[in-house]
Amino acid sequence: MPSDNESPGAPAGQANAPSPAPDPAHGPAEKSQRMDGLPAEWTPEIRRIMLRINIAGCLAMVYTDLAEGSAQTEFARSLGFSEFQFGILYSIAPAMLVVQFLSAMVNNRLKYKKRLWIGIMVAHRALVVPVALLPWLLPDAGTSMWVWSMVALLAVGQALGNFGQPMWFAWMGDLLPHRSLGEFWARRRKWLSLANACSMLASAGFFWTVKDWPIQTTYLIVAVVGSAAGIWDILLFLRVPERPGATIAGTDWANLTEPFRDGNFRRFVLYSCYWSFAACFCAPFFRLFMLQVWGLPLEVVIFFWFFHQLGGALFAEQFGRMVDRLGHRPVIVLCTILKSLIVFGFLALRPGSFLWLMFPILLLDNMLNTGLMISRNGFMLKQSPRRNRSMFVAAVLAGSGLTGALGSLIAGGLLEHWKGESWEFLGMTWGNFHALFAIGMVVRWLAIPAALAIREPQSKAPTQVLFEYVGPSIMRWLRYPLGFGARNDGNGSEENGSP
Repeated sequence: MPSDNESPGAPAGQANAPSPAPDPAHGPAEKSQRMDGLPAEWTPEIRRIMLRINIAGCLAMVYTDLAEGSAQTEFARSLGFSEFQFGILYSIAPAMLVVQFLSAMVNNRLKYKKRLWIGIMVAHRALVVPVALLPWLLPDAGTSMWVWSMVALLAVGQALGNFGQPMWFAWMGDLLPHRSLGEFWARRRKWLSLANACSMLASAGFFWTVKDWPIQTTYLIVAVVGSAAGIWDILLFLRVPERPGATIAGTDWANLTEPFRDGNFRRFVLYSCYWSFAACFCAPFFRLFMLQVWGLPLEVVIFFWFFHQLGGALFAEQFGRMVDRLGHRPVIVLCTILKSLIVFGFLALRPGSFLWLMFPILLLDNMLNTGLMISRNGFMLKQSPRRNRSMFVAAVLAGSGLTGALGSLIAGGLLEHWKGESWEFLGMTWGNFHALFAIGMVVRWLAIPAALAIREPQSKAPTQVLFEYVGPSIMRWLRYPLGFGARNDGNGSEENGSP
């Protein structure tokens, strides 16, 4: 997660800070005026800041792919992780989101946070290197020591990383224009997805070239490169201005409970928590399933997920315009309804039997991830008050993290309990992963009522998004893939022209 702030108390940085963004309105923003195809409120100064933020985000994607992607799963397999231990491993990142409540309390008391944030995030990005060095630092320690040392190091790293997120989101909410916030998230998501896809192509080529090398050697190489990219990402924010934060009067308990006393926001928190449980019940185990059950080489698994990342670039800008004009709720509902398709793909397909269908399924899945990310981030920032925004952010992310960790732990326990079991059904053999995915589909379907219960004044119906935006957007993309041959005419539509 990229972030930023400027050095505490640096007057020069504050002098260059853009004027404050307006306090968010509850509901879709009024239509933004456009100039040269961009929102008029995106001044040259704002665009320079956005560019730096986006470049940093692209470097963060390189870090995520190399240090925390499929290679880390294969590395953990080489250390001897069991299915249940994988459940523990996958629960670390969401469980450590609870640290964000502590971060929000600290954030509410600090006027400037940049130096603290940068120091914490650099440590977070660097900790992946000791993880990769475990077999070298403890050559005779054995499986148990390696497993729990890796879990401990990753837990510390995730705790540090999550400490910075509420600060970053509160800072973004203060700096960026709210009227076109969805469009910014969309454009950013598009470039981040492309950066991640390029990183995956490069890493797939690397692992194919050195496929005879032990994973403990190759993972060390990519972890060092990924860590360097991640630290570079953080250092880019040294030149992003930080506006003085507002310190909050009142007790910690009052500030902590405020997000849950807001009826509309409470519904969104409840949806986010349940959705995180449903998503983490299956999603963390997809790569392990491809390596262990389908038996695919690491470079092939990375290539599959390359197509997944490409999906994040498709329709990203259309999703941004949708949420700015129609509201966040309809996009959340539509994406939640369709998110079980990827689980069905892993459940139904077999190696050698239409496995190529996973490519369009993965493409579609990350398109839906993009819609969820843009709509949820936008709702979270626009529906939260500036004075206590970091606590509202923490309520969503930390609550979701705890439920996501619970989902991963339960799923890992079920995989371990059913290990070695198999069942014959419809002429096919079904194992423990298939049973887990079947339950996971039902768990995801149960998130649909929670999405429908979200309240957002003035937002449109999900069917309007489907028929008025998604259909025409698909036709435009078929003519101009990724939007690179289309030009915005200032009214939200696109025509042929220069990028």
